[in-house]
Amino acid sequence: MQESISRPSFDAECTVGVIQLKNGMLFFKNRDLEYAYHANQLTVYHSTPETQALKGVNLKTGELDGVAFGVNRHKVCVANTHVESTDDVTYDVLCEKLLLGVQGKNDVPRITKDFMGQNSLQGGRILVSAPGWTYLIEVFQKKYMTPAKKL
Repeated sequence: MQESISRPSFDAECTVGVIQLKNGMLFFKNRDLEYAYHANQLTVYHSTPETQALKGVNLKTGELDGVAFGVNRHKVCVANTHVESTDDVTYDVLCEKLLLGVQGKNDVPRITKDFMGQNSLQGGRILVSAPGWTYLIEVFQKKYMTPAKKL
């Protein structure tokens, strides 16, 4: 007799965070995704001289798209959390644009504004941080918020 394991159904929402330290920072993310997502899924880690990143997955389509988290050569880290699935572009794509384009804190609002002016996104949050500064960007469809936190 085969035993069946009951897995609870829940809305996936990851946790991201950063702790700024005297000589750097501690940046973290966990992936709270349903069991069905993990079964038979491919995890793709992309490594170049410019970036190290884990590819994102559009939770609406199940396709690889954008970046879930990563770090670039300018010590800029990005990570995101899922809030709501829609037929819009996944926030992982904006996360990838930020990873590839941000060299300093002033790049974050500009890249976000340019991207959001041309795209409607699924609901999500993107944490962007480097030693000495942090942004948390909240996106949903054509709306976004980029409050800066200066440390």
